[in-house]
Amino acid sequence: MYQYTNSDTLILKEYGRNIQKMVEYLKTIPDRQERTEKAYLVVEIMKQIHPNFKEFQETPSKFWDDLFIIAQFDLDIDAPYPMPEKNVLGKRPEPVAYSTNNIKFRHYGKNIQLLVQTVAHLPEEERKKELIAHLFNLMKSFHQAWQKDNIEDNVLVEQIRELSDGAIQLNLDELYENPIVSSSQETKNLKSATNSNNPNKKNKKNTFNTNKKHKNWNNKNKGKY
Repeated sequence: MYQYTNSDTLILKEYGRNIQKMVEYLKTIPDRQERTEKAYLVVEIMKQIHPNFKEFQETPSKFWDDLFIIAQFDLDIDAPYPMPEKNVLGKRPEPVAYSTNNIKFRHYGKNIQLLVQTVAHLPEEERKKELIAHLFNLMKSFHQAWQKDNIEDNVLVEQIRELSDGAIQLNLDELYENPIVSSSQETKNLKSATNSNNPNKKNKKNTFNTNKKHKNWNNKNKGKY
């Protein structure tokens, strides 16, 4: 019977000692063809016992790489994949440089910046004015989603000018002539009117006050009746 010693270090613990002993046995088989056939069987067993086999179903080369690693890169077989380079083992990946892509306003993103620059280079036609109006509304909605508040129109105009490198100079009075554009003040008024005309909100507040009065009355007169 084989006696384990402290020197029997597991190379890849996820496969266990039995797989490691199988690989060691493969290296003792003199016939290359038989050694290759047995290696295929060992790889199939490795797939079955690996705890994360489902994650590697689309990359079967991973198990052949592990086979060569367990064999310490000393296994002469006809494998379907080449033996990995020994110096790659344990090598740290190259650091990926973080790039901001020179985004001027991060809450708008790179695509909005590219869109503004594309519209800025269009010929001065009626179509361009329509696109700028849609762009104005789109950026306003992006800002509201980011900060949950209305942005002042003059601030947005300045941001569009900066994103277009000064190519788009907006006049708010002309912009408001487009029916799809509403001023920030009109948006505030509409929001205020909507809240004041919301019966559910009023009823909810009145119900809360009524329940509070009943609770106070019950606490005050507790034990009198």
